[in-house]
Amino acid sequence: MRSFDDDPIAELRGVDLNLLVVFAVLFEEGSVTRTAARLHMSQAAVSASLARLRKLFGDQLFVRAPGGVAPTAKAKNLESVVRSGLDRVHAAVVGERTFDPARDAAVFRLAMSDDLEALLLPPLIGHLTRTSPRSSAFCIH
Repeated sequence: MRSFDDDPIAELRGVDLNLLVVFAVLFEEGSVTRTAARLHMSQAAVSASLARLRKLFGDQLFVRAPGGVAPTAKAKNLESVVRSGLDRVHAAVVGERTFDPARDAAVFRLAMSDDLEALLLPPLIGHLTRTSPRSSAFCIH
């Protein structure tokens, strides 16, 4: 039998996974007010969740910025992992469904050189805007 210390799933028992939902929405919205509205929570509850997230990750995660909050470097690094995990949990709970570009939103992260970005990104964004208006794409270098 595995001990608690050797079992990464059991380690999560003490973590409120709803905090990750707050993290993901706050990252997207960049505003405690909009996050609260989207999640049907009070602003105080979102702020309390953020305080718990800060303690959990040992980082500020979001700092005040004009018009809301901005993610720290650590939050930026965590975002794709948190989003991927939430997407997988959602698929397990709700079930897999086929991506419908006209209906669904997606974020496409593309890795390419500056030269290729200048050449390929404009037509790609144009096509994406026409076929999947709720989706977005950006390049990482």
